[in-house]
Amino acid sequence: MISETQLEILNSKETNYTNPVTSNVQNPSAYELASTKEITSKSNEDNYLEVDFKDDEDDEYKTSAEGKKENTYTVSFTSSSLTSSDNDDDNNIDNDTKNANVSKNTANEDDSINMKQFKQLLSKDEENDELISEYGYDKFFELFDKDNDGKISTDEIKEIDDTKKSISDFTTDDIKKLINSDGKGAKDDEEETELSPELIQKLKDAFLNQNQTTPAQSSTPVQSAGSTGGSYAPSGTGSTGGGGSSSSGASTNSTNAAETPDEMNMEQLKAEQAEKQSAVDNANDEVAKVQSGENAEVQNAIQERDNAQKEYEEALKEDDEVSEELKEKQKENQEQITDKEEEISESEQKITEAEEKIYNLDNEITNLNSKLSAYEASLSQIPAKTEDNENQHAEIDAKKAELEGLIADTKSQIESKEEEKSQTEQDKADEEDNLDTLKSDLEKLEEEREKIEEEILKTCSPETKEKLEAFKEARENVETVKGEQLELAQNNLSKAQGELEEVNASINELESMQLQLEHRVGSEGEDVVAFAQNLDGLSASEMKQIMQAAGCRFDDGAWCADFVTYVTKQVYGNDETPFDFANSCSNTAYCPTIENWASEKGILTSDSSQVQPGDFILYTRNGRAGHIGIVTSVNADGSVNTIEGNTSDDAGNYTSGVVNTHENVTDARSFVLMHRA
Repeated sequence: MISETQLEILNSKETNYTNPVTSNVQNPSAYELASTKEITSKSNEDNYLEVDFKDDEDDEYKTSAEGKKENTYTVSFTSSSLTSSDNDDDNNIDNDTKNANVSKNTANEDDSINMKQFKQLLSKDEENDELISEYGYDKFFELFDKDNDGKISTDEIKEIDDTKKSISDFTTDDIKKLINSDGKGAKDDEEETELSPELIQKLKDAFLNQNQTTPAQSSTPVQSAGSTGGSYAPSGTGSTGGGGSSSSGASTNSTNAAETPDEMNMEQLKAEQAEKQSAVDNANDEVAKVQSGENAEVQNAIQERDNAQKEYEEALKEDDEVSEELKEKQKENQEQITDKEEEISESEQKITEAEEKIYNLDNEITNLNSKLSAYEASLSQIPAKTEDNENQHAEIDAKKAELEGLIADTKSQIESKEEEKSQTEQDKADEEDNLDTLKSDLEKLEEEREKIEEEILKTCSPETKEKLEAFKEARENVETVKGEQLELAQNNLSKAQGELEEVNASINELESMQLQLEHRVGSEGEDVVAFAQNLDGLSASEMKQIMQAAGCRFDDGAWCADFVTYVTKQVYGNDETPFDFANSCSNTAYCPTIENWASEKGILTSDSSQVQPGDFILYTRNGRAGHIGIVTSVNADGSVNTIEGNTSDDAGNYTSGVVNTHENVTDARSFVLMHRA
């Protein structure tokens, strides 16, 4: 049994967490301690205490070991606690090794390693770490993890290179060859990523609340009719791998306006809109073809009817049993019916064209109303002139005047479109009345034809009778086929219109968000801060979904630099970031590279008096940058307030990778003056 002395030894190890032996072994004093051995890991120099329990017949003990008959536990302890901002690039945020950790070792263990262990081993070499960080640790891991089980086994390592026994055996040259052998580096096609409605709403809030003083003060984002989570969220676009130069594909504009979360997908949405509009146009054409008789199925039925009519008329002409007067009456009636059917077809096409025009006008009016709402929301969000913002008074006046002009112009356009729509609806109603009259006339002619044919049947020959019956059947078939084809074409039209409306709604919503950002009052640095602050409190998993859906990389366990890069790209656009950060910095996911880039640009300083909101803060560890965040404000005493991704709170507690704000930061640091005047 474990003695009190032995338990005291186990519990005496320095740790900030509940002792894992007493936590993971139910009633440890009930089991015999066979041996203990203190070892030091070669990879991270942490102290380990190997604890060997003798096997026991206690079922509860076995159950606590996940149903496996195991008796060896390795207990890991760390000698230091977490700090308020984690050193992403030095340690890759391997929190499993920072916490006390119990890992079961069995006789059959295959020495497989998980992602965090993989990163820990390779990051010890600075050159390897920078190389793999630029490529993407997650992507590099996938090269080894052939069965996608989240672990790399010895067999999988040998499959890559049979001369290697462990990950640590891979040299920098080996790593370069592996990355190059992947061809294009990061994969072109990523797994489809769809954001939940809740995350979409948080993104909307982040973009539309940027000129609010705190994240809690939120405005209601513009909602577009028909918009859904699925249509809004980008799917399968962009690449999450490949270093700092990996682009989200964001399009930019001449005004350097802030972009919406899906702005990088606007081009894709526009292409999809054109595709859906083409489908609507084709569906309208098909309806028109059915009505005019140009549809292939209807044409075949009409051809069969015309052939049957010709055979009947020839038989009737040669039939001496039928009077010439009746024959002439039949001919005149058929000509009148043919003319009336043509008039009906023309009337139906006019109505279809009017419906298409009304549909397009409705879309235009919806677009204009969306813009109007965005302009009005922007106007309502412009701050009042106060003593605190005297330097912005001219900008406030100019922006108000601009928005008031845009609102008046948009209202005028809406009024004009409404009038055009009203006139088109009246034209359609008039044509529908005309169509009703034409159909009534046709019905009378068809009744007259039926009476004439009844008279003919009384005296005609058997051959004429047979041809007439075939003609009547062919006529009915034309109406049946035409009805079926028209229903099919109209259903296709409705479906195509619905799909187009979904895309239009997404575009309207994104454009509305863009317009509000374009017309807000404030500096670009404040835009960066406001956007980042509205993400405060999101978990690592939520940020991963958001960032990957935007086509930005997210390195599990070390995403502080990914976070500041994502925020900067979203606010500015990929090609409009200050000092061309997104493109000129060779690795925006690696703090030392960002530090070197800033130094080369002459925008690196340790003087907080030069710092503005939206600038980057770099935390130095062992002589190099190891963590990064965004400055939200500078205090009178020279300390700064920040917002950071993948960080601990001010009490030093790591909070599962959420974005956090920090106040009165005075740690060893330098600043990147992204918003230097």
